Amino acid sequence: MTDEQNYDMKSSSSNNNSIMKKTNNAKKKKKKCINNRHYRRQRRCSSTRTLSISGLAVLFLHAQLHTASGNINFPVPSVPNPLQLLFENTNCLINKVGSECVQYCNNIRRSSGIYYGIRGDLLDEHISCVSNSRTRSMDVASNPSMQLADTMDDLRRSLDELREELRQMREFQRQVLGADVDGTGDLLRDNPAVKAKRRREQFDKVAKTVEVWAERLLFEEGEEEGWVYTPCNKIFKNKFNPSNTIQCFMKWLPDPRGEDADPNDGGTPYPCIKVYATIDASYDKVCHFLADEENLPVYNDLVIQNRDLEDIDSHSKICWGRSPQILFIKPREFVTFCHHRWKRDGTQIVVNQAVDHHSLPPVTKEQNGKVCRAYALRGANFIWRDPNDPSKTKFALLAHANPGGGLPEWAMKSAINALAPIEPYKLFHKIEKGAQKQQVPPPTTFTSSGSGKSGRPGGLSQLGYACFWPQGGGLEDQQLKEENIMQNDNEDIVGEHDDHGGGQNMAPVPYSE
Repeated sequence: MTDEQNYDMKSSSSNNNSIMKKTNNAKKKKKKCINNRHYRRQRRCSSTRTLSISGLAVLFLHAQLHTASGNINFPVPSVPNPLQLLFENTNCLINKVGSECVQYCNNIRRSSGIYYGIRGDLLDEHISCVSNSRTRSMDVASNPSMQLADTMDDLRRSLDELREELRQMREFQRQVLGADVDGTGDLLRDNPAVKAKRRREQFDKVAKTVEVWAERLLFEEGEEEGWVYTPCNKIFKNKFNPSNTIQCFMKWLPDPRGEDADPNDGGTPYPCIKVYATIDASYDKVCHFLADEENLPVYNDLVIQNRDLEDIDSHSKICWGRSPQILFIKPREFVTFCHHRWKRDGTQIVVNQAVDHHSLPPVTKEQNGKVCRAYALRGANFIWRDPNDPSKTKFALLAHANPGGGLPEWAMKSAINALAPIEPYKLFHKIEKGAQKQQVPPPTTFTSSGSGKSGRPGGLSQLGYACFWPQGGGLEDQQLKEENIMQNDNEDIVGEHDDHGGGQNMAPVPYSE
């Protein structure tokens, strides 16, 4: 090989080495550049993932607060792709969640406040110290806790006003009603209005008890229970009971008033009579005749003086009456509670019971010319239209009396045996004759007041008492609803029996004399 050829080979080899070296350097540069770009991409992705995790953590905190408080409402922001916007939204979200957290915690802290009045230590001190109204308005608008504090202040003021109104109401009760109010809000027992109400309720209960007692004796008991038929005296029969429309029965019974009975009488029996009559006069005429006080002397010889002692209610009162001397029994005075009402079928019911009254202390013994006290222990009157003849009236009377004065039993029996065959028959004979002459006012007089009280005049006079309600006022049964009427058709109601309103079995079968 020549020198020229060797030189060419060396030159070619050197060129190749230089090219290879440049190529290798270019590859290394390219690789390093690629590595640098990959590194930067990895860092960017890593940062993005880190921020996304932070955003998700904030969203998770928002969801927990929303579930716990139930009243935090704001839109949930989504994580944007641009990095700068993500930072801004994250900042905004954190600030808003922080504000809602503060409000929620304040709500929890203040929810333990007392019902009546708000403790001042539950309110933020800085709120009460703000003096500038404009600054306070701006602060309240931007601070939910201050809004809540203002609401609580308003509530406290309202409660204070309510407490003042209650105080004024108590003062009004002291001045007008003359009584105080206890801790439970009830009027004290010395209040006159409360005492009057309780007295009315007590006597209404007495009236109901007497009515039930009278119904049992009049319409459920007969001769099997010891009632003895007392026919009219033969001398007066043709005058007083020519058609046998009046029947009288008698039985001796102890004082039935229970706790109100005299505890010292030892269960002594007293005469009790019941009378059933069919009066040949219309129902309206009979009721108006009996309700007119001027007609009292026309039919009742056993009451010569009478007056009202106390009006308990519009349908009840306490009456005083005086009877003449009857045979060997000297004049007597009676103090009697009377009550009247109207059933929905038109039946008038008047009941009575002997009572004491503070204005008239009783005289129990016949001495120094004083009138002795007798007792119309219990009694009842039932008046209704004759179901078989509308032009006639049915009447049932029950009277139980103690003549008083310490009369021995033989004296009482002697007087009753002489009077029972005459006085009941004479009473109903006179009622019939007087009612036949009675003029009845127009039907408009019978209209109801609409308040459960009738406008019809009522009342009458019987053994030892006289009670009248010329302007009405008697309790009136309200019309039952249609479904209740069907339900109660075959049931006994207090004060109601089938034979009252027109049954044929109300009185025993007439005796033939």
